[in-house]
Amino acid sequence: MQLCIDVGNSTIKYALFNKRKLSHNTVSDRFDVALLAELIALHQPEKAIVSSVRAIPKAWLKYLQTHTPTTLLTHHTPLPITLNYKTPETLGRDRIAVAVAAFTMFPQHHCLVINAGTCITYDIITEKGVYQGGAIAPGIEMRYKAMHQFTAKLPYVTKRTTVRITGKSTEESMNAGVLGHLCFEVDGAIQFYSSHFKMLKVLITGGNGSFLAKRLKNSIFAAPNLVLIGLNEILLYNA
Repeated sequence: MQLCIDVGNSTIKYALFNKRKLSHNTVSDRFDVALLAELIALHQPEKAIVSSVRAIPKAWLKYLQTHTPTTLLTHHTPLPITLNYKTPETLGRDRIAVAVAAFTMFPQHHCLVINAGTCITYDIITEKGVYQGGAIAPGIEMRYKAMHQFTAKLPYVTKRTTVRITGKSTEESMNAGVLGHLCFEVDGAIQFYSSHFKMLKVLITGGNGSFLAKRLKNSIFAAPNLVLIGLNEILLYNA
Protein backbone atom coordinates (compact mmCIF):
# COMPACT_ATOMS: atom_id res chain seq x y z
CA MET A 1 0.00 0.00 0.00
CA GLN A 2 1.31 3.44 -0.97
CA LEU A 3 0.24 6.75 0.60
CA CYS A 4 0.25 9.75 -1.75
CA ILE A 5 -0.28 13.28 -0.44
CA ASP A 6 -0.92 16.34 -2.60
CA VAL A 7 -0.57 19.60 -0.66
CA GLY A 8 -2.19 22.29 -2.79
CA ASN A 9 -2.77 25.97 -2.18
CA SER A 10 -6.24 25.39 -0.73
CA THR A 11 -6.55 21.74 0.31
CA ILE A 12 -4.56 18.63 1.19
CA LYS A 13 -5.50 15.43 -0.62
CA TYR A 14 -4.60 11.99 0.72
CA ALA A 15 -4.85 8.79 -1.34
CA LEU A 16 -4.02 5.15 -0.72
CA PHE A 17 -3.04 2.94 -3.65
CA ASN A 18 -2.67 -0.82 -3.81
CA LYS A 19 -0.14 -0.98 -6.65
CA ARG A 20 -2.03 1.12 -9.23
CA LYS A 21 -5.52 0.75 -7.77
CA LEU A 22 -6.86 3.73 -5.85
CA SER A 23 -8.45 2.27 -2.72
CA HIS A 24 -9.08 5.33 -0.54
CA ASN A 25 -8.90 9.09 -0.77
CA THR A 26 -9.85 12.00 1.45
CA VAL A 27 -9.47 15.78 1.51
CA SER A 28 -8.62 18.16 4.36
CA ASP A 29 -8.38 21.94 4.48
CA ARG A 30 -5.50 21.85 7.00
CA PHE A 31 -2.51 19.82 8.16
CA ASP A 32 -4.18 17.41 10.59
CA VAL A 33 -1.83 15.06 12.46
CA ALA A 34 -4.80 13.14 13.87
CA LEU A 35 -6.14 12.44 10.37
CA LEU A 36 -2.68 11.43 9.19
CA ALA A 37 -2.29 9.09 12.20
CA GLU A 38 -5.67 7.51 11.49
CA LEU A 39 -4.79 6.84 7.84
CA ILE A 40 -1.44 5.31 8.72
CA ALA A 41 -2.86 3.16 11.53
CA LEU A 42 -5.76 1.92 9.40
CA HIS A 43 -3.92 1.25 6.13
CA GLN A 44 -0.28 0.79 7.25
CA PRO A 45 1.30 2.09 4.02
CA GLU A 46 4.71 0.69 3.09
CA LYS A 47 5.87 4.08 1.76
CA ALA A 48 4.64 7.59 1.16
CA ILE A 49 5.26 10.54 -1.15
CA VAL A 50 4.40 14.21 -0.66
CA SER A 51 3.99 16.90 -3.30
CA SER A 52 3.65 20.38 -1.81
CA VAL A 53 3.31 23.87 -3.24
CA ARG A 54 3.62 25.48 0.20
CA ALA A 55 5.50 25.11 3.47
CA ILE A 56 4.83 21.94 5.49
CA PRO A 57 4.56 22.13 9.31
CA LYS A 58 7.47 20.33 10.98
CA ALA A 59 5.27 18.35 13.40
CA TRP A 60 3.09 16.97 10.61
CA LEU A 61 6.08 16.04 8.46
CA LYS A 62 7.97 14.50 11.37
CA TYR A 63 5.02 12.27 12.22
CA LEU A 64 4.77 11.07 8.63
CA GLN A 65 8.50 10.41 8.27
CA THR A 66 8.63 8.63 11.63
CA HIS A 67 5.89 6.17 10.71
CA THR A 68 6.58 5.39 7.05
CA PRO A 69 9.46 5.84 4.56
CA THR A 70 8.65 9.14 2.87
CA THR A 71 9.73 10.80 -0.39
CA LEU A 72 9.43 14.56 -0.67
CA LEU A 73 9.02 15.22 -4.38
CA THR A 74 11.58 17.63 -5.88
CA HIS A 75 13.11 18.11 -9.32
CA HIS A 76 15.94 15.85 -8.10
CA THR A 77 13.59 12.89 -7.52
CA PRO A 78 14.16 10.15 -10.16
CA LEU A 79 11.31 10.33 -12.67
CA PRO A 80 10.08 8.25 -15.61
CA ILE A 81 10.14 11.45 -17.70
CA THR A 82 12.73 14.08 -18.63
CA LEU A 83 12.27 17.70 -17.57
CA ASN A 84 13.14 20.07 -20.42
CA TYR A 85 12.71 23.18 -18.29
CA LYS A 86 15.12 26.07 -17.72
CA THR A 87 14.41 26.35 -13.99
CA PRO A 88 13.37 22.88 -12.76
CA GLU A 89 13.91 23.97 -9.16
CA THR A 90 10.96 26.38 -9.55
CA LEU A 91 8.69 23.91 -11.34
CA GLY A 92 5.56 23.15 -9.33
CA ARG A 93 5.59 19.65 -7.88
CA ASP A 94 1.97 19.18 -8.94
CA ARG A 95 2.98 20.01 -12.52
CA ILE A 96 5.66 17.32 -12.39
CA ALA A 97 3.13 14.81 -11.04
CA VAL A 98 0.47 15.44 -13.69
CA ALA A 99 3.07 15.17 -16.45
CA VAL A 100 4.18 11.79 -15.10
CA ALA A 101 0.55 10.64 -14.84
CA ALA A 102 -0.28 11.69 -18.40
CA PHE A 103 2.79 9.99 -19.86
CA THR A 104 2.01 6.79 -17.94
CA MET A 105 -1.63 6.76 -19.08
CA PHE A 106 -0.94 7.63 -22.73
CA PRO A 107 2.70 6.66 -23.42
CA GLN A 108 2.31 6.69 -27.22
CA HIS A 109 0.80 10.17 -27.42
CA HIS A 110 1.72 13.77 -26.90
CA CYS A 111 -0.30 15.02 -23.91
CA LEU A 112 -1.58 18.39 -22.75
CA VAL A 113 -2.61 18.52 -19.09
CA ILE A 114 -4.85 21.35 -17.87
CA ASN A 115 -4.99 21.63 -14.08
CA ALA A 116 -7.80 23.99 -13.10
CA GLY A 117 -7.18 24.79 -9.46
CA THR A 118 -6.16 27.98 -7.65
CA CYS A 119 -4.22 28.71 -10.82
CA ILE A 120 -4.88 27.14 -14.21
CA THR A 121 -1.77 25.43 -15.52
CA TYR A 122 -1.10 24.03 -18.97
CA ASP A 123 1.63 21.39 -19.30
CA ILE A 124 2.81 19.62 -22.42
CA ILE A 125 4.66 16.30 -22.52
CA THR A 126 5.77 14.49 -25.65
CA GLU A 127 5.19 10.89 -26.66
CA LYS A 128 8.82 10.19 -25.72
CA GLY A 129 8.32 11.40 -22.16
CA VAL A 130 9.93 14.83 -22.45
CA TYR A 131 8.24 17.53 -20.40
CA GLN A 132 8.31 20.73 -22.48
CA GLY A 133 6.87 23.29 -20.06
CA GLY A 134 3.60 25.16 -20.42
CA ALA A 135 1.75 28.13 -18.97
CA ILE A 136 0.30 29.43 -15.71
CA ALA A 137 -2.87 31.55 -15.63
CA PRO A 138 -5.13 32.90 -12.86
CA GLY A 139 -7.79 30.46 -11.65
CA ILE A 140 -11.50 31.17 -11.44
CA GLU A 141 -11.58 32.39 -7.81
CA MET A 142 -8.49 34.52 -8.38
CA ARG A 143 -10.15 36.27 -11.33
CA TYR A 144 -13.24 37.19 -9.34
CA LYS A 145 -11.15 38.49 -6.44
CA ALA A 146 -8.87 40.49 -8.74
CA MET A 147 -11.75 42.30 -10.43
CA HIS A 148 -13.21 43.23 -7.04
CA GLN A 149 -9.96 44.21 -5.32
CA PHE A 150 -8.37 46.17 -8.16
CA THR A 151 -11.41 48.26 -9.14
CA ALA A 152 -13.46 50.82 -7.28
CA LYS A 153 -16.98 49.63 -8.05
CA LEU A 154 -17.00 46.03 -9.27
CA PRO A 155 -18.55 43.72 -6.65
CA TYR A 156 -17.27 40.38 -5.44
CA VAL A 157 -19.50 37.90 -7.27
CA THR A 158 -20.57 34.79 -5.41
CA LYS A 159 -23.51 33.66 -7.57
CA ARG A 160 -21.85 31.79 -10.42
CA THR A 161 -24.48 29.36 -11.65
CA THR A 162 -25.30 30.91 -15.04
CA VAL A 163 -22.67 30.99 -17.77
CA ARG A 164 -23.40 33.53 -20.50
CA ILE A 165 -21.19 34.96 -23.19
CA THR A 166 -22.94 38.34 -23.09
CA GLY A 167 -24.06 39.62 -19.68
CA LYS A 168 -27.13 41.82 -19.20
CA SER A 169 -26.03 43.15 -15.80
CA THR A 170 -22.71 43.88 -14.12
CA GLU A 171 -22.84 40.58 -12.25
CA GLU A 172 -23.75 38.66 -15.42
CA SER A 173 -21.01 40.47 -17.34
CA MET A 174 -18.43 39.49 -14.73
CA ASN A 175 -19.62 35.89 -14.88
CA ALA A 176 -19.38 36.04 -18.65
CA GLY A 177 -15.84 37.38 -18.46
CA VAL A 178 -14.65 34.80 -15.94
CA LEU A 179 -16.64 31.67 -16.77
CA GLY A 180 -17.82 32.08 -20.34
CA HIS A 181 -14.66 33.59 -21.78
CA LEU A 182 -12.43 31.25 -19.78
CA CYS A 183 -13.81 28.44 -21.93
CA PHE A 184 -12.70 30.39 -25.03
CA GLU A 185 -9.26 30.73 -23.47
CA VAL A 186 -8.90 27.02 -22.70
CA ASP A 187 -10.31 25.94 -26.09
CA GLY A 188 -7.85 28.30 -27.77
CA ALA A 189 -4.93 26.78 -25.87
CA ILE A 190 -6.06 23.28 -26.86
CA GLN A 191 -6.31 24.30 -30.52
CA PHE A 192 -2.84 25.89 -30.42
CA TYR A 193 -1.15 22.82 -28.94
CA SER A 194 -3.13 20.49 -31.21
CA SER A 195 -1.72 22.30 -34.24
CA HIS A 196 1.84 21.73 -32.97
CA PHE A 197 1.51 18.21 -31.54
CA LYS A 198 -0.34 15.67 -33.66
CA MET A 199 -2.61 13.06 -32.07
CA LEU A 200 -2.65 15.14 -28.88
CA LYS A 201 -4.38 13.75 -25.80
CA VAL A 202 -5.90 16.45 -23.60
CA LEU A 203 -6.42 15.73 -19.90
CA ILE A 204 -8.12 18.04 -17.42
CA THR A 205 -7.96 17.88 -13.64
CA GLY A 206 -8.21 20.11 -10.57
CA GLY A 207 -11.05 21.46 -8.46
CA ASN A 208 -12.66 23.29 -11.40
CA GLY A 209 -11.79 20.63 -13.95
CA SER A 210 -15.27 19.10 -14.07
CA PHE A 211 -16.82 22.54 -14.64
CA LEU A 212 -14.60 23.16 -17.66
CA ALA A 213 -14.88 19.61 -19.00
CA LYS A 214 -18.64 20.01 -19.44
CA ARG A 215 -18.31 23.25 -21.40
CA LEU A 216 -15.31 22.86 -23.69
CA LYS A 217 -15.75 22.21 -27.41
CA ASN A 218 -12.65 20.05 -27.68
CA SER A 219 -12.52 16.35 -26.84
CA ILE A 220 -10.83 15.91 -23.46
CA PHE A 221 -10.21 13.24 -20.83
CA ALA A 222 -11.39 14.21 -17.34
CA ALA A 223 -9.05 12.89 -14.62
CA PRO A 224 -9.92 14.31 -11.18
CA ASN A 225 -7.10 12.51 -9.30
CA LEU A 226 -4.31 13.11 -11.79
CA VAL A 227 -1.79 14.60 -9.33
CA LEU A 228 -2.26 11.65 -6.97
CA ILE A 229 -1.97 9.15 -9.83
CA GLY A 230 1.28 10.79 -10.89
CA LEU A 231 2.67 10.70 -7.35
CA ASN A 232 1.87 7.01 -7.13
CA GLU A 233 3.64 6.36 -10.45
CA ILE A 234 6.73 8.16 -9.14
CA LEU A 235 6.69 5.95 -6.03
CA LEU A 236 6.37 2.80 -8.17
CA TYR A 237 9.18 3.99 -10.45
CA ASN A 238 11.47 4.40 -7.44
CA ALA A 239 10.55 1.04 -5.86
